[in-house]
Amino acid sequence: YVENRRHAEAIDAADKAVSNAPPGSGVIAWASITQSRAYLETGRLSQAEQSLDRAVAVLPNLPMIHLHRGTLELMRQNNEQAIPHLQRAIQLKPGYSEAYNNLGVALARLGRLEEALAAHRQAYVADAENFTALYNVGATQEKLGRPDEAARSFEELADRAPRSVRARVRLARLAYARGD
Repeated sequence: YVENRRHAEAIDAADKAVSNAPPGSGVIAWASITQSRAYLETGRLSQAEQSLDRAVAVLPNLPMIHLHRGTLELMRQNNEQAIPHLQRAIQLKPGYSEAYNNLGVALARLGRLEEALAAHRQAYVADAENFTALYNVGATQEKLGRPDEAARSFEELADRAPRSVRARVRLARLAYARGD
């Protein structure tokens, strides 16, 4: 349901699954994760937190739970608090592209740009189809005052994802700044 943006149905289905599952069941954790995602996507952060609390009580070492906890903190603008959750997700699942990318976002918001760049690069290395991570590599390079590196990243993104308007806009802006 969540993939199809049918959030209310996802939340209801998860409630039913949790109600019918035996205590401590993995079904509770997975249903709660689905529910938390629907809540996150609709901006219902307190409910998302409650769902994640229920999930972590059952499966504390599930990387996705920690990813969602980190995402929740990012949405609350609690960047410092997001970092340990995202690092835990990566610890549990090395190469977790989405967690690396979100870690980069948290670090960038805190002004820790070199660390953010490393995290975004790791996200892209882990999943070469994670074009958001590649965009974030270029954006962070630009913030670091490395326009040539940023241009190469945005060119790669434009080549790999030809419909990426954002990459072309950033390339045009960089060209304008250089006087091209």
